[in-house]
Amino acid sequence: MKIAIITDQHFGARKNSKLFHDYFLKFYNDVFFPILYSEGITTVVDMGDTFDSRKGIDFSALSWAKDNYYDKLNEMGITVHTIVGNHTAYYKNTNNVNAVDLLLREYDNVHVYSEATEIKIDNLGIMMIPWINSENQKSTYNALKKTKCPVVMGHLELNGFAVNNMVTMDHGTPAEIFKGFERVYSGHFHTRSHQEDIHYLGNPYELYWHDVEETKGFHFFDTETLEHTPVDNPYRMFYKIVYEDTPYQTFDAREYNDKIVKVIVRKKTDLSISCIMLM
Repeated sequence: MKIAIITDQHFGARKNSKLFHDYFLKFYNDVFFPILYSEGITTVVDMGDTFDSRKGIDFSALSWAKDNYYDKLNEMGITVHTIVGNHTAYYKNTNNVNAVDLLLREYDNVHVYSEATEIKIDNLGIMMIPWINSENQKSTYNALKKTKCPVVMGHLELNGFAVNNMVTMDHGTPAEIFKGFERVYSGHFHTRSHQEDIHYLGNPYELYWHDVEETKGFHFFDTETLEHTPVDNPYRMFYKIVYEDTPYQTFDAREYNDKIVKVIVRKKTDLSISCIMLM
């Protein structure tokens, strides 16, 4: 059976920016939902940080998420397994109060995991691991020791993995506690990376400048072979343009409409030119 895995969607990001939500929607409408439909996907695993702010929700962001994401999944008959991440847990020391549980109770197809829980998808045992904090650390570690599940899916902050293309985590949960599992998949870090059988799958789209030129998207996972396959997002938000006295008449800026652009000046012989305007 093939399922879809997506993580760190951060609905309401950038202060509920309409620019970013329009960018998100293009991914969902042009890539995510059409491919789920064509592949006959009936199960989605969301590995955390579905919403951006752990302290509250902008009503328009919640309405956007329901109208453009959850209602569509429900209409398609897709079951969603959602893990609580650090951005959806209200308190830092417990997952008991969390956005996905409180905001999505109307959806019978959405199942929320705020503590370590064993589930089965197509006869495959999967240990769901939400954000590890001071309250649940001991019980989570004990659950990992006892489980017979070959696969872990979680929202983990593992020492030694890439946070982004500039920073590597130098603290956090030791990766050694996941030795012995056949596959470990995680959200939290937005950069795709892996070490042995531990895989960070990355988020679906660019949110900040450190995401620029990184490959984004979601993944398929085969419950029989335990193999995962990336589905890349072709759409970008951030662009770097190198300026070297290029005549503006030859520069086509149409692809940068509604994008965030950084101009890098490498050569400017005419000092009277102070800026470049993208139309």
